[in-house]
Amino acid sequence: TELDTEQRSFVKLMKSSAQGLMTVINDVLDYSKLEAGKMKLETIPYEPRSVLEGTMAAVQGSCEEKKLYLKMSWDKEIPFKVMGDPNRLR
Repeated sequence: TELDTEQRSFVKLMKSSAQGLMTVINDVLDYSKLEAGKMKLETIPYEPRSVLEGTMAAVQGSCEEKKLYLKMSWDKEIPFKVMGDPNRLR
């Protein structure tokens, strides 16, 4: 069946959270590379605001449960697109 808007939002959030978790797991597994100075970072174009908004959406529920206020402010000097590693930012 077709997913409604709320269900699609949840699926998108789950996918983003899963990708973030995989990044953390890979970072833990690559710890020896980091110590040896051999950790490689991706250099691709990405939108940092979009990455951070996804991260905030992933932790929003947890913050609400703990009655914490989560806010992101964005300096106008930060470019819309940058080159770098979005998974490390996440």
